[in-house]
Amino acid sequence: MSAEIQEELRDYLKQKNLNAIFVSIVEAILIDKPENPVGFMAQYLLEKHPQETRDIAKSFQKTPPLSLVLAESLSESDSDETFDDASNAPDMDFEARRNHPSLRNKRKSVCAERLEDVSDMKLEVIKKSEEEAARIRKILEKNMLFNSLDDHQMKTIVDAMFVVEKEDSEVIIQ
Repeated sequence: MSAEIQEELRDYLKQKNLNAIFVSIVEAILIDKPENPVGFMAQYLLEKHPQETRDIAKSFQKTPPLSLVLAESLSESDSDETFDDASNAPDMDFEARRNHPSLRNKRKSVCAERLEDVSDMKLEVIKKSEEEAARIRKILEKNMLFNSLDDHQMKTIVDAMFVVEKEDSEVIIQ
């Protein structure tokens, strides 16, 4: 990736304050450890950023996104044939998708876990040497998602992390 594109992406992250949003979501997930982290994130954004999610929340109340309708239909379906005609659903116009037999009469809501107020919760601090903390901080500062955190946010993330030693031949991410 060119330096120009990286700079543009960094500017976008700073302009939209996305690093702080990502950090707050990760903190909440690490504190709560929900079974459904994706649903937790969606609910978190709806509750903690009501102005930014206002239009999306309204659209969910009226009509769920097609992906949710299709997912519910797939999970309720006994047969793969149900979606043969709806396989082109993303290319269909809204009314056609809404009235398609395989997409009609399905549950119109999705329920997520209720978030607790995490503002007064204490995060677990993993003890580490100054050298380990400095090493983690140095790595985070090179990462596009973490490099524009303020000192408090960086300390919170560094405190939650710990060093894991791996051999060069070990697979870390699959």
